[in-house]
Amino acid sequence: MKRYAVHALVVLNLLLAGVLVWLWIDQDGQLRDVRWTPPLAIKPDFSTATHAASIPHRTDMTLVLATLERPLFSPSRRPPPPIVAAPIAPEPAPDPLGNVLIQGIYSGPETG
Repeated sequence: MKRYAVHALVVLNLLLAGVLVWLWIDQDGQLRDVRWTPPLAIKPDFSTATHAASIPHRTDMTLVLATLERPLFSPSRRPPPPIVAAPIAPEPAPDPLGNVLIQGIYSGPETG
């Protein structure tokens, strides 16, 4: 059983190596795609109004202060605490046994 498994794995490895050679080498025997060609330059068009509208003209200082208080890449960054009023807790009910003191323990043959 092991003998056939080893032969099958060797055949599989040779088959995969052949696929790699087929992918890397073209019909002329040269390596494929080994030279990088730079992309064509595209001249930007600044005449449209949408580009000018996307640039903010003024910076809101509250955003700057919020960034300073909570830096973006700080390891201790947490969301800001929620701004809610603390709920008023109702007074607990009075404990009826609050003033009771144990003076002793009574134990007898029939009671305890």
